[in-house]
Amino acid sequence: MSSRTISFASIMGIIQDTHLVGQQYAWFTTCVYITILFWEFPTNRLLQCLPSQSIWHLST
Repeated sequence: MSSRTISFASIMGIIQDTHLVGQQYAWFTTCVYITILFWEFPTNRLLQCLPSQSIWHLST
């Protein structure tokens, strides 16, 4: 998920659909980016450690 995806979601009505008010949208985007930050390290580490056959098997 990138900043473009979050911006597009706000244009398409995620703020109204989720009833966000005030600074809640800013907190929402902050939480998304923090989650991505914490998820990237273990995922990238697994991709480095696992053999490529395991990765292909898990993705299909």
